[in-house]
Amino acid sequence: MVAYLFRKASRLAALNWRRRVSGRPKRRAGGLVLRKNTIGEEILLVSSRKNPSIWIVPSGTVESGETPEDAALREVREEAGVNCTIETTVGLFFDEQSLTSTSIFVMTVVTDEFCWEDQGKGRLRQWWKLDASLLPNIKPRDRIPLQQHLTTRQQQNHTTESPPARENDVEKPTVTATEEDDEEDQQQQDLT
Repeated sequence: MVAYLFRKASRLAALNWRRRVSGRPKRRAGGLVLRKNTIGEEILLVSSRKNPSIWIVPSGTVESGETPEDAALREVREEAGVNCTIETTVGLFFDEQSLTSTSIFVMTVVTDEFCWEDQGKGRLRQWWKLDASLLPNIKPRDRIPLQQHLTTRQQQNHTTESPPARENDVEKPTVTATEEDDEEDQQQQDLT
């Protein structure tokens, strides 16, 4: 109990310092680790250390001299035990309550480590089917980037699924009789 209260007091002191002294949010980075298989697309989530029944996107603090991309790759490797490549950026997400800004990237697995750093700390990892029904199982701060990715992906699927335009479907500009007459008059004046 004493250790818990000490950790809580330390976090509050750090948060108050960020608010009063620096005014800058703590920089964080993480990754939506995705894979495709026979059941569809899946996302790799890890259990929260504070509450193992809550699942989170692997993420953590950007170290001094580190880019958000490098930090995201490192955090995913440490927390989930996979080496990845970054495919795209989901966005930068600000959490006013904890005064943090988190860069989230979409990643794909290159190699899987069967033993990883946070495994020894009791952290679990699990692949989940990627869809909106997953959101209630996820820590609230991780819902927003995941929802944004799902929305963007859905919009892209609608764009790619629409049939290509046929020549007859393309609207051609209409020209009125007076515009045609004006064009003919201009051409005749140019000839003279």
